[in-house]
Amino acid sequence: MHFRYQDKKGKVHTLTDVASFLQAIRVGMVAPDTPLAVGNDRVWHPASTVAAYREAVAGLRRSGSSVALAITPSQPVGVVSPPGRHGRRVVLVLIGLLVVGFTGFRVHQMSARATTRGGAAAIAGPSLGVRAAMSDLDAEFGDSLALAQRRLHDWVRGQRFEVRFRGISLQEPTSLRTSLVAAERYRLEVEAIGATMRRRSVALLARADSLEGSQDGLDGLTGAVDELMTSWRRDVEAWTEIQLGIAGSVYQVAEYLLAKQKSYVVREGRPVFLSRDDGARFRELSLGPAHGAMRERSWANSVADRRSRWLQRLPVEAHPDFGRAVLPDRQP
Repeated sequence: MHFRYQDKKGKVHTLTDVASFLQAIRVGMVAPDTPLAVGNDRVWHPASTVAAYREAVAGLRRSGSSVALAITPSQPVGVVSPPGRHGRRVVLVLIGLLVVGFTGFRVHQMSARATTRGGAAAIAGPSLGVRAAMSDLDAEFGDSLALAQRRLHDWVRGQRFEVRFRGISLQEPTSLRTSLVAAERYRLEVEAIGATMRRRSVALLARADSLEGSQDGLDGLTGAVDELMTSWRRDVEAWTEIQLGIAGSVYQVAEYLLAKQKSYVVREGRPVFLSRDDGARFRELSLGPAHGAMRERSWANSVADRRSRWLQRLPVEAHPDFGRAVLPDRQP
């Protein structure tokens, strides 16, 4: 997506991507009364009447970024400096919001052109270039997710929860408290992956926008990638919900054992509760991680069925260990 605007002398300047557009608004190059054209639109509109400009200004203000009313003396007309560290964060926060406005604007333009040409463009599917770019971005996101999942699985395996909840460890309060800490760390690791993948989806969406604005034959790429990333985010949210459930179950097991230490004895490495109700509750809690592992396996199968290229570029030894029970001897 690219933008063109006229300065006060009537000179036309081109902004090749969203980052430059945001920066131009921030320093006052593009003001409410600035003649602005978006994409391939050949008609100039006051910026204040353009949806993309209004969304950008509203988003910048919500993010706490100041919006200049005029060009600062130190900033030459027509020159957009790269956004600083704060600017890059603003771009990442706003890109998803802006794409909604851009996509709607682009759909309006495409509809108008399709009507003029007798509607032929309205039924055209994505070009080969768009499909190829989408395939690459899809694989990149999926690979990044899989590698993060594998790192988490390896970390969990290294915690040896199955050992922490057997034998002499069951009689040591310090060991059980350490398990509580590890389970909480588990939760934080899962949440960190979710946050990382959200940032990755925004970064790939920004790249799609830049590609569409700088290369021919990629019209519609940003909107298509926006839909793709939205789908991936739903998958990631479902997986993180499963993993948070497993981490929570592990925490509950450790917490219960710590609270009931005087209510069980250890036989053959396992706790045997003096109360039947206590034993039933423990069995219920200890099955939680196994149920979560089965849900994760089902999740992975579903994603693989819908995304045929997922994991194809990674060596088998780098694949996540989906469905591995955190407590292997606690199976439903």
